[in-house]
Amino acid sequence: MRDDLTRLGIALAPVEQSTTELHLHSFVDRFLVEPTRVRVRNVIRRQGWRAAASRGLVLPRLDTQLCVLDERHSRPDEFPPQYRRAGVYIDDEALGLSMTLEQASRLSQKRGVVGLYSIEPGRLAVLFNNEWGVWYCCAPD
Repeated sequence: MRDDLTRLGIALAPVEQSTTELHLHSFVDRFLVEPTRVRVRNVIRRQGWRAAASRGLVLPRLDTQLCVLDERHSRPDEFPPQYRRAGVYIDDEALGLSMTLEQASRLSQKRGVVGLYSIEPGRLAVLFNNEWGVWYCCAPD
């Protein structure tokens, strides 16, 4: 993992496990449709984010009233301003790294994984799926 980060010019900045869990669980509790949250939480608890994301348990269960798909595969200069703040990035290998949205996008693209970038737990997040696009998730205050 360090090699990926080094090649992309991203400093290794791990986040405490409790902070990572807060971001991850808040994303599931707020941005996935109600009937599927328990199942996804259980898979994440037992097998991790990778299992939930790779088995198709996350993307098809997004609440489309709160999450909007950008199929054009947004580029950093197109990211909405409210998402351009420091956050916590989670993917198959990176479990809780502090970085910018641009760095998260590069890392997700390089690895070809479903990456979660959470800015405000349960309020503001970006889900990278480089095959289909970028999901912007925002919950009202």
